[in-house]
Amino acid sequence: MESVLVGLLNIRLGVQKSIITLDKLFTDSIYYTKNLLVESPVIYLKRPIYKRTNLGMTKKYIESKVLYDMTNHLYRNRDFLKKYYNDFDLGLLESDSKPSREEFIPEVRSIEKKLLSTYAQKSSRTTNYRNEKKVDGYCIRTGQQIPFNADRPYTLDAYRSWAKFENWNYQETYCHRTGRESNGKTSMANPALY
Repeated sequence: MESVLVGLLNIRLGVQKSIITLDKLFTDSIYYTKNLLVESPVIYLKRPIYKRTNLGMTKKYIESKVLYDMTNHLYRNRDFLKKYYNDFDLGLLESDSKPSREEFIPEVRSIEKKLLSTYAQKSSRTTNYRNEKKVDGYCIRTGQQIPFNADRPYTLDAYRSWAKFENWNYQETYCHRTGRESNGKTSMANPALY
């Protein structure tokens, strides 16, 4: 907490440790800031969310989350529930959730929906029975038969296994299009041999 306060003092108050010759001023500033932080009610609190990576040795920033926001009550001069800094759990917040199969590559899904809607408009004019035929694909890890979709070339269990590491170039065993052994030439980035 002291490093946060020192950083706060460096930014907000323009105080730097190397320049200060009066240690009393610096100590008093830190003491005053700590007391202000702990004894005053919190109006707005936003914390970063990190995810531990590399077996917990490093952390990766995911997003920031607002834990408490009473600014509207303050602006409108209304009473609000007073909470203090020590009332909040300020430990490292982690997001361990992995994307589900449905949430996987959401940008591509939105593009697919747009393409499907324009395709549906065009196909309503003419009927093409060739496109009604279902195309089967194969899981590139297990070889099980699944619907062909180059963006989702895994079964659900194989996808969960892949999602632990998310290595797009990990060499897989089977071709998504034909189901033949690929001898490591397929991957999530390139699921079909041709």
